[in-house]
Amino acid sequence: MKKILISLCAIVLCFVLIGCGKENTITGKWEYKDKDAGYTITYEFNSDETGNWHLDNGDEKSSKEFTYTVDDKNIEIIFKDDEDNLKYSYNYELEDDILTLSDSLGEVNEFRKK
Repeated sequence: MKKILISLCAIVLCFVLIGCGKENTITGKWEYKDKDAGYTITYEFNSDETGNWHLDNGDEKSSKEFTYTVDDKNIEIIFKDDEDNLKYSYNYELEDDILTLSDSLGEVNEFRKK
């Protein structure tokens, strides 16, 4: 009986440790809609630290490729451009299906996972 109880405790402990190892990630598609201004921004973060940015303002659509790095609670996005590489840095928070990006000027945008 004692061996069975010990075995069951070991199995439960394994499941608990596996559950604790789950990591939040920004990988995926995130959408921000500004209803007042009438535009939508979508970030697609790939697992290989590349991605795509999409802007849809109703009349016009545009896209740009980027690379990114994530360090603790900071994300740096570098857009590939013909002349320059435009670099943006944000603080980010990830809670459930909401990605919050805050820039150094205090602008905060909440993106929802698609």
